[in-house]
Amino acid sequence: KQHASGLKQLNSRGFCSTELFSSNVRFRSVDMRQIPADLIGFDFLWSSCALEHLGSLSAGTDFVKRAIECLRPGGIAVHTTELNVDSDSATLKSGRDVVYRRCDLLELASEMSALGHTVEAFDFDTGNTDADQYVDEPPYGGKFHLKLRIGNFASTSYGLIMTRGLH
Repeated sequence: KQHASGLKQLNSRGFCSTELFSSNVRFRSVDMRQIPADLIGFDFLWSSCALEHLGSLSAGTDFVKRAIECLRPGGIAVHTTELNVDSDSATLKSGRDVVYRRCDLLELASEMSALGHTVEAFDFDTGNTDADQYVDEPPYGGKFHLKLRIGNFASTSYGLIMTRGLH
């Protein structure tokens, strides 16, 4: 139940009153590879484990670069994606699932900073408890996991937080 096809599904858990929700929320399906030019001026945007499913590493980073333009200056973008915890050189670069490496995220942060945006500091510590060390294997039978294997690589969910610059 992680995908919505309409406005009603977004408040199905009653996060706020129907009236408050209806007066403040709009729903529109959008292709992440072709963001319409009229989606601008927002305070906040969030993509949850989506950019790694756009076909390539570059398609995902292109989305992040275009998506920040949907925000007003000072608006905040939060993106989560898969981080390769096994390698900073080899990874899945194209296909149904890709896995970003530390170097990919650092390069994206550098590009976003050069464009005048603020990128919150990264923390690449992946933990050292038993739960942190466990990697769920396909077909992902573990009830809970912090890491899972995608292709040949152990990965974990990783968050990027950016603030749109003043331009």
